[in-house]
Amino acid sequence: MEKIFTFETYQFDYDLINHIKKLRMERGSQEKLNLKMGLAKSFVGNVKNIKENHKYSTRHISLLAKAFGYKTFPN
Repeated sequence: MEKIFTFETYQFDYDLINHIKKLRMERGSQEKLNLKMGLAKSFVGNVKNIKENHKYSTRHISLLAKAFGYKTFPN
């Protein structure tokens, strides 16, 4: 019996993934970003792959900001 899974990617998620991809390409590799965020080596690649169900969460936003060298509020 074959199981079929479908995942929805909303426009916001798609735009965020592409923006992070652009920043990452300017500043380093997926592996470096995963390390700076303290996540599994495959995380960013899984999020980028729209066939996967991985998404950035609000927790990831602050990790991304720190990894890219942005100051977080209230700093």
